[in-house]
Amino acid sequence: MHIFKKKSFFSALPKKQRCFYTKRIAAKERIGPHQEQVISTLVGNLLGDGHMEKRSNATRMHIHMSSRNVEYINWLHIFFSEKGYCSTEKLKLSKQIGKNNKIYFSCKFRTFSFSSFNFLHDSFYVKKKKKVPEEIYNLLSPRALAIWIMDDGGKSGAGVKISTDCFCLQDVIRLQTVIFEKYKITCTVQKHKSNYVIYFPKNQLSCLSKTVKPYMIPCMYYKLNNY
Repeated sequence: MHIFKKKSFFSALPKKQRCFYTKRIAAKERIGPHQEQVISTLVGNLLGDGHMEKRSNATRMHIHMSSRNVEYINWLHIFFSEKGYCSTEKLKLSKQIGKNNKIYFSCKFRTFSFSSFNFLHDSFYVKKKKKVPEEIYNLLSPRALAIWIMDDGGKSGAGVKISTDCFCLQDVIRLQTVIFEKYKITCTVQKHKSNYVIYFPKNQLSCLSKTVKPYMIPCMYYKLNNY
């Protein structure tokens, strides 16, 4: 399935905001088309910390992060809100209670629901559990890879790793294969406790940085191990 070749999913940059990107329109009537950068951002979030909620035959994205990533989640919120995909109301920090009654703060927001987001939900979920879709080769654009790293990446030793805790080994190997086939970047799959991570060794960071850094915000450059 070649998602990026289907014109029904995205269009060129609009000269003005489309009227269906508002909460006053019924979700089933929000049908696209969507810009490629919007789909790529959603795909990166789905590979990372974001999750989609499907209800009444329409789907919305839910993004929830701790306060240490407040600059990044604000950047995401501005990106989606300026394009009419979510409320423009400023994000607020909320107090959360974690393990051992530890208190921390977080931010979250949801996009509006779109029936044209259903294809992403159905590609990434089976019985409410995340999976890597078969068409990931077409979906993993440089921007999607950058968003994924900003969501779940980090320096590890001399290299960079991406946490893939929510995916099975077969899915992680699929991601590893696509990264090499599409970008000629070599990475390894390493076991971490009962899950797996993708690891980019130091000699691959130059190529990785050239691929994703144009789509990252400066406060997240450290996730490339300051390369």
